[in-house]
Amino acid sequence: MNSAYLLLCAMIVSLVLFQFNQRHASPVLAIVNRWLRWIIFALGAAFVCRDFQLIDRPYWVLAASFFLLWFLGETLYNWLAISALSLSPLPLFPRYTANQSGDEWPTHNSLLKVRDWLRTSGYKQVQALRAEIGGGIYLRLSIFQDASAKLRLQVMFLPQPSGVISACYVLTSMTAEGHRYVTDNLYIPFGGFYPESWLVERQPWRRSLPGLVNRHQAPARQRARRSRPVSL
Repeated sequence: MNSAYLLLCAMIVSLVLFQFNQRHASPVLAIVNRWLRWIIFALGAAFVCRDFQLIDRPYWVLAASFFLLWFLGETLYNWLAISALSLSPLPLFPRYTANQSGDEWPTHNSLLKVRDWLRTSGYKQVQALRAEIGGGIYLRLSIFQDASAKLRLQVMFLPQPSGVISACYVLTSMTAEGHRYVTDNLYIPFGGFYPESWLVERQPWRRSLPGLVNRHQAPARQRARRSRPVSL
């Protein structure tokens, strides 16, 4: 009975996380909820089999087996989805154009707070871009510079299936020697080659823009002893 209550509580937590993430589109919460669903399915299916005496095996063996079954099923689903996306006409590198429609910034409360923080911190918008990825769905990009024009920030808005907009940030600074330092929190997997003069650090778990800026500027303060930053 205790196991049933624990499973029920885990299901309620998973539903709450799902509903909360429908409004915030956090990749961190999505990962946590995905693992929680795997555990709920494995433990729940093992509980049903043991309670109704469907399979005469130890509980931990059943739970591990159902966990692997869910893992293989979701892996196959994701593989098919990625294959379908690769064969689709969606562009890998969309063509950005100037965004003159006035919708460059979503009206979600958390994103409006980010815009207020940018204004308070002295960032100025340089350009607003957008790129159509099909079906009237647009990727939107806003480019900012700090007051010294030595740090460039790209705010990328990614539409989610739920209709919520998720934001990712790319910070770039350069030195007089021509080295480009990039820090971002993009969570979309993609491959490519960077020039030797680029130093890229990816922090997908760091969703706070002030925290990402501090992460980018901490090594910059150390590099300032050896090289001089220049305007972008």
